[in-house]
Amino acid sequence: MKREKLAVEQELIILLGRYTLSERDETAVVELLENQINWYLVLQYAIKNKIVGLVYFNLKKIGYNHNMSLDTGQNKMHYFR
Repeated sequence: MKREKLAVEQELIILLGRYTLSERDETAVVELLENQINWYLVLQYAIKNKIVGLVYFNLKKIGYNHNMSLDTGQNKMHYFR
């Protein structure tokens, strides 16, 4: 069976949804964050899996503090703030 590659957002959710991150996991997250991220999709995955707090905690733990927003035209929605 051939497996398709996961989207960056899916990989992030898998890693950030862990209770503990190894150094290897943290490095993988940092590398993934260098890509263009659809934060709306990440948030939707986190909500669906009920891990929003854990995702936020792990992002803060690795020191990620960039603006994660979705520009919706007139409104700008900020996530994980």
